[in-house]
Amino acid sequence: MVFNGELSKPNYVRDKDYYFEDGSLVILAKGHLFKIHRMLFERDSPFFRSLLSLPQGEGSNAPEGQSDENPIICPDSAEDFRALCWVVYSRPADILQQQGANTIKVSELIRVVAISHKYEFASYCEWAWSALDAHFTAFPSNFLHKCGTWAAVGRILNLAIECEKSTFVDRIEQVWFHRISSLSPDRTTAFAEALNVAEGSDRLRNFHANLYYAYLRSSGIFEKQLRDTTPITLDGVGSYTDESLVKLSGERRMRLLTGYWSLSQLRLKMSQPPKLMDNPSCAIHTSDCVPRWESWWKDVLNNATRIGDPGKLVEYISNAGKNISLGQHIPFNRSPLTISCTVLVRIKILTLKKDFDDSLADRFMIP
Repeated sequence: MVFNGELSKPNYVRDKDYYFEDGSLVILAKGHLFKIHRMLFERDSPFFRSLLSLPQGEGSNAPEGQSDENPIICPDSAEDFRALCWVVYSRPADILQQQGANTIKVSELIRVVAISHKYEFASYCEWAWSALDAHFTAFPSNFLHKCGTWAAVGRILNLAIECEKSTFVDRIEQVWFHRISSLSPDRTTAFAEALNVAEGSDRLRNFHANLYYAYLRSSGIFEKQLRDTTPITLDGVGSYTDESLVKLSGERRMRLLTGYWSLSQLRLKMSQPPKLMDNPSCAIHTSDCVPRWESWWKDVLNNATRIGDPGKLVEYISNAGKNISLGQHIPFNRSPLTISCTVLVRIKILTLKKDFDDSLADRFMIP
């Protein structure tokens, strides 16, 4: 917010709900005038206390913020500032409504989170988060519907990251992945809107990559690759090619194609067992443990011939590896540093999923 110099004959709209004749502070937000009670805003916000304690301009008949002609300018939308006023002036009945599945105002609460976080209304911000989280936990599908627009979903996702609400972030992302993977009419729109959000934040790199991956997985292209011998072009990626791919920009199409090619190469590479690291503490590492490991890997792959998706294959191998054992071998020299080949193998299997997840952004050329 900034203090404004004197304005001549302003033509602004007084807000119908939050322009109080007995108010003591006039705020201008995108053409709308709000006349509010200064004490309520100073009381709950360090930002407003600091702002209103600044020396005011000279040479004006009315100090800044005390008249329609000379308001304090707020750079936020009128809708956002109105949401802040709504929560500041809320009555008990308004608060109780946010606990009901049918009466909660999700889109309004998203605005409350955004503007109360920005202007340091900590108690209001946490209350809004609590109401949103409770509703999202109980009614995940209804939550998405009540957000109103994908832009609102993207906004709450970015706010959750900024406010370090990691569980909320995970749930939002999973709901978005599910919508992209479904057969719903707005699947294409959900995909495009999610890409818009991801491309606007460097904090969403992994989410960005997983959007492309979720699209590829839902198309069934990896399984199709196992069945068909004819080359698959970019226009063949996905079951909804006419609607989805045509709307992708050239850069997005290239990311999709590059990621698909990279993941296909990974699936081929996984047909061979990874090299088992050397283990000097094992007396029969080369003669027994390595062959056992290679044989185990091949058996697992033989049972997974219908899994074309490399991510699903990694999950399958990880589950199979929970009970792997290469036998108990006597080491050359027992010491606290002695480690069995079984432990080494389990460590390798445990890192497969993390290595795969960490590589996705690079596979889709996400900077």
